[in-house]
Parts: sequence; structure tokens; C-alpha cells
Amino acid sequence: TANDMGVNVPGHATLASNTFTLSYWVKPTTLQEGAGLERLTSRAGDNFETAIGNRAAVGGGPDLTLSYYQGGWQNTNTALVQDEWAHIVWRNRGPGAEDLDLFVNGQLVFTGPGAAASRPGAGIMNIGTRHNNVEGFEGLMDDVRLYRAPLRDSDIAALMPPIVTGTLTI
Repeated sequence: TANDMGVNVPGHATLASNTFTLSYWVKPTTLQEGAGLERLTSRAGDNFETAIGNRAAVGGGPDLTLSYYQGGWQNTNTALVQDEWAHIVWRNRGPGAEDLDLFVNGQLVFTGPGAAASRPGAGIMNIGTRHNNVEGFEGLMDDVRLYRAPLRDSDIAALMPPIVTGTLTI
């Protein structure tokens, strides 16, 4: 819930695949500290990061915009809503120009450059903070999952439980 809080997963060869699916639930509780990006995840130093913020430090964009880093920052132009839970899935199929997909609440919202074969590497994985325990996300995260393969669209949809709406009468 604070800028310097997070979880560190020790480095291991099973984290190294550049074809992967990273999934988590996130609820930003502020517009994030400062004028830049706060890390949601960081793998092997700065080899692959996911972030949220206003991107003022790297070219601008609305508050709570999702971005990712894999040799350079990529802006998804996808903003989340403060104080609302969202299910986020990053799927990387390879190093091509359109090999990384971003799903929000089960819907494909962005496709962009994928991670190179040398990324993300087998180093430490950080959840909620950058590898140096700064630039951390301010909010709540839950159910973080890392798959060593790019999941199919149907598998990604299955990660998102159905949303029930309506009135409950007893």
C-alpha cells in the first residue's frame, strides 16, 4: 500500500522465458506518487517491468495509464480507474513488433512490441515495486500469476471470473 512496499521473488531459471503470461488484480488507491511511473512488477532488474502512472517523466499521458518496459518504455494508452479493481494480463508471444498483448478485465486493449529473447532474464521478480525497492505501486494487488507460456485468449478469459450484476432479493 506504500511506495516502498513489495514482495521479492528470488531469481530462478523458471522466470527467464521471454514467452510468458503475467496476470494480476490491481486496485490503485491514489493517482500515484510524483510525476512518473510506479512499478507494478519488475523482473531481473529492469529487463521487463509493468507500471502505472501519469507518464510525465517519459512523454506524458493521463493518470493511471499502464505502461511496460523491455529496453524502452511502451505506453499502452490504457488508463485504470482509481479505487476500482481491474484484472490485468500481459501476454508476450515473442520479440516481434506486435507480440505483446495487454488484456484488462478479459478484453484485449493493446498490442505492442514484445520482449527480446534475452528478456526478462532469470533474476529476481519484484511485485509492487522496482528491483531497488523504490518507485512502488500505491494500491492493492492480488492473485499475481506468472506462466512460462503465452496463454490462449480463452485461457485468459477463464482467469476473469464472471461479473454478476443485478439485485439480490431475500
